[in-house]
This record gives sequence, structure tokens and C-alpha cells, in this order.
Amino acid sequence: MHLIVDIRSRHPEDAVIIRYAQNWTKKWKKYNPHDTCTFLIFDQQEAPEGENFLRVKPVGWFSSSKKIASTNTNEIFRAINFSRYAPYDSSIPTLTFVMDMGRWLYDNETNANILRRKEREFEIKRLLKNSSHFIVPSFFAGNELVELWNIHEQKIDILPFVEIEKIPPNKQLFAQNNLPENFFLYDATFGSESNIEILLHEFGKFIHDLHGKTHLILHGNAAKSLKFLTEILRREKLEKWVHITGILDIHSQEMLYQKAKSWIFVGAYNTTKVNVELAHSHDLLMILSDIRAFDFYPHAIKIHPNHLEKLSEIFSQIEKNHDFNLPEKNIFDEVVIFEQFKKILSKNPKISKS
Repeated sequence: MHLIVDIRSRHPEDAVIIRYAQNWTKKWKKYNPHDTCTFLIFDQQEAPEGENFLRVKPVGWFSSSKKIASTNTNEIFRAINFSRYAPYDSSIPTLTFVMDMGRWLYDNETNANILRRKEREFEIKRLLKNSSHFIVPSFFAGNELVELWNIHEQKIDILPFVEIEKIPPNKQLFAQNNLPENFFLYDATFGSESNIEILLHEFGKFIHDLHGKTHLILHGNAAKSLKFLTEILRREKLEKWVHITGILDIHSQEMLYQKAKSWIFVGAYNTTKVNVELAHSHDLLMILSDIRAFDFYPHAIKIHPNHLEKLSEIFSQIEKNHDFNLPEKNIFDEVVIFEQFKKILSKNPKISKS
């Protein structure tokens, strides 16, 4: 079997998804040593080191999907789509990973013009139409595919994220960027669904009322929210305690995950984001408010989204090394997971055009 691993991207925040895709592909080849892989990337995109790759141009609104030439017509071709775009070659059965359901439910580009919004909607519909199968990491994500996007249940499989292997970190990160080494880590979006304003207010109570000494690092695409965030930090008197990094390269991001005291997500939707698996793989103490994820991550500190006023006390307890008496984290058998992937990919599904 030859796999086309689709990691096309024009968005810096997709770096963690691309990292996961390469990690997944490495494990696939470990369990299927006779299979071959080619990564699909855009013209100006950085190629994965040491891997076969194919550069392609973006497919326009009214363009039909392109064909990927095969040098061996007897070889079985399958595509694995980690990108936010519709399958490049619709003649190849494509397994699409739903890597960020929140991206489909919330439009972070609030200032985008009508044309940009229509383009986004069109791309999602084309992705749904031309994907022959979908992989989601939780029941809730699969249920929303069925209820919100009318995807047939038989086209969906629930398989957990596979562990993300550590990579060499940028050990000069803190000195180069004047960042503290004692910190909580927030690595997500800054839109209204993120509850970032409440998070910063509670962090301010932790610093000023509970005399906390641990900093907070915000990692993510903050360019469009920088003015908004700066105003909050000024109002909460947190300029010295909260540090906005923007999007760092994966080796700098790795350093953050290796050093963080805790990882925080208090937004409305997290069950499909790869960042939660990055925290999970690094054995970080996680704070989660996404109730869909409570059963899936039993070892996380859980806080209901309607009771985020408890965050300041949780920060204080973590700083004081409080024993939360949390259950062991879920560990999944990768051999079983990839056997299931093999069964799905070995089928020859017909792509529905309806």
C-alpha cells in the first residue's frame, strides 16, 4: 500500500498538526514496514526532512480535484488527510482526521469578508463530500459530525490520538526571549470560545490575592488579539506575569511543554485538538473545562465551564504541590490502534458524491 499523507498548510498554527502527522506516519511505517508514503505539501511549504514529498498548488474554488500520477498501477493507493483542505485527488479513497472540530464550529476570523467566509464554508463542504471516511478521537466529536454535518455513522471511526514522541527542544528559548522558567502554559486560540478573559482575570486573583509566584505563558496565534490581550493584562495588572509568545517553532514549543508546571484549557471545545495530546504525551498536569473530555482524560484537573471562578484556587494548589489524588492516565495499545487503521484503509470504499 502507498499512503499519500496530506499535510498541506498555509497556517503557522498547523505546525503541531503537521508534527502529529509525521509522528503518526513514522509509527505507521513501524507497524507496516512494506508500505510506502509520500507527503503532500504546498509549493512554498517546508518539506518534511528525510521523507518523500510531492509539491502541489492550491486547488481553486471552481477547480476539480487533481490527479496524483502513479508509477505503479498495481499498487494500492490511499490518502490520509491531516490538512484543513478537501482531498486533493478525489479518486483516491481518503481517510480524513478531524484534528480541530472547533475550527469548523467557530469562525476565528471575525473580521473576514464575505468572500473569505464563503470560501471557508465551501472548503469544509468539499472536504466532507470527498472524504471516504473520518477519524475522530472521541464519541462527542463523531456525534457532532453526524448531527451538525449529516455524516453517516458508518463513515466514522473513533480512535484515540497516538502518543507524540518528544523531539530535541530549543534549550536557548528562555534566555533568547526573556521568558521565566516557572510557569503555567496556555497553548490555544484567543477567540470568544476560549474563555481567555476569564482565565486572565482568575490568574490575576491568583497573583494579587493569593500571592502566587508562578508566571503564565500564552502560546498561539495572538496577532489579531494582541490589542485585546494587552488591554486585559493592563487592567488586571499582569504585564510582568503573563508572557505572549505568538507561534513558536516546534522545537521551542517542545521546550515549553517540557518545562511547564501545568497545561491549561478552559475553552468551549478541546476534544479534537492535538495540543491536548501533546500535553498528555508529556505527562503534564492538565486543567480542563471541556466537559466532553472529562471521561477521556481522567487524570486531568476538571473544572466545569460554569465555575471558572475556582481557577485561582487551583493555580494556588498546583503551586503548593497539592496532591489532587487523580486517577492514572489512559494508556492505549498502539498495536491495536494501528491494526484498526489497517482494517479501515484496506477496504475499498466508494466516495459518496451526495
